Amino acid sequence: MTETLPLPAPSTRRILTQIAPVAWEHPADRAALQTLRAIPGLDELVRKVMGFLGERGVRQLFTADSVRVNERQRPRLHALYTEVLETLDWAERPDLFVTQTPFVNAMAVGFEKPFIVVHTGALGMLAEPQQRVLLGHEVGHVMSGHSTYTTLALLFLSFGFNVIPGLGLIALPIQLALLEWYRKAEFSADRAGLLASQEPLDAMRMFLLFAGGTSDADRITYGFRLVVARKPAKSELDRILAFHGQQLAHYRQDPVEAREVMSDQKGAVENAPELAAWTMVANVLLNMDETISKE
Repeated sequence: MTETLPLPAPSTRRILTQIAPVAWEHPADRAALQTLRAIPGLDELVRKVMGFLGERGVRQLFTADSVRVNERQRPRLHALYTEVLETLDWAERPDLFVTQTPFVNAMAVGFEKPFIVVHTGALGMLAEPQQRVLLGHEVGHVMSGHSTYTTLALLFLSFGFNVIPGLGLIALPIQLALLEWYRKAEFSADRAGLLASQEPLDAMRMFLLFAGGTSDADRITYGFRLVVARKPAKSELDRILAFHGQQLAHYRQDPVEAREVMSDQKGAVENAPELAAWTMVANVLLNMDETISKE
């Protein structure tokens, strides 16, 4: 995991000395959080979840297949993270982890000792200036005290509100208020990311990439790296781009077949032709001689 690339240049950003989270917290976030905290049974829910999983259990759940970022493992990201913490004048240093997954996401979770997990899908898509925004976004969540409620939301979104025995009827009103707050909290963290970066264009680029993703060529290149640990040659990239275009046109003409390709997915599948076309591309990559033989 050790990188040989030089560390980022020293930051010229203004250090926001003693800045308080209230400076970036959005009114919608604060109102939704006040509503959530006012619901009877919330404290009981937090105690039940902490008792069921514990701090160690939460860490294992979110970081069991992750790498902890430090001076030796991903030193460039470590230096960038240090810069973000200094810019936001946050003396504490939540542990930062990187986990291997193509999904583009990051999260600040934990109860008594929050930590941050960043997906390789996000790091692979974002240049360092946009990574700075992302890290500032997650540090903003920690500084605003969001991590406990974010952990609850992610647990319940992933496993359902019946995962913790004994919750009974207290779960329903909390569920509604928690999910309402979960989305509005992003308004505040987005502002923290901008303050950490102090470059509005970089913040906008990050938001656009998270919303719209990268180009087809970038996705194919990322797939190549996952299966054979190299970039595709131009001729390979051109052939697979053409193949993807043919598959997309085919499945757009026959959406029923596209849904059959995605039949293993539970529930309704949005954008089935696009997903089916990318499934065919994935099949090609996984069945290349180089992928199978590893030579």
